[in-house]
Amino acid sequence: MAAAVDLRRRAPAKRVSADKWDELEPGDCVIVTRRDGSGVSGYAHACPGCGETSALNIEPRDGHPVWSVAGGDPAHPEGVTLSPSILHDPVKGGCGWHGYLRNGVFEPC
Repeated sequence: MAAAVDLRRRAPAKRVSADKWDELEPGDCVIVTRRDGSGVSGYAHACPGCGETSALNIEPRDGHPVWSVAGGDPAHPEGVTLSPSILHDPVKGGCGWHGYLRNGVFEPC
């Protein structure tokens, strides 16, 4: 369920299981594993600005943008830092939230 749009919203990254897919709140992250099951390849997350589900890939995947883990353990989004910034691009149907995931918190620019 999408949240009211708030482009200034800060939200803690919170790991949730895939069975909670229909209940994601802004900042919730579902771990996406490598195809061989050996580790984390990214997150399906609820946008901090609107709650819509989006992807944050930390490994190349089908030509989509890729973020680097600049700090923390990817298996624990509650403490991870990604680079570069994250944009839920309005040109692609997103709400326009733009910010960073730093030390486990989605922070707007």
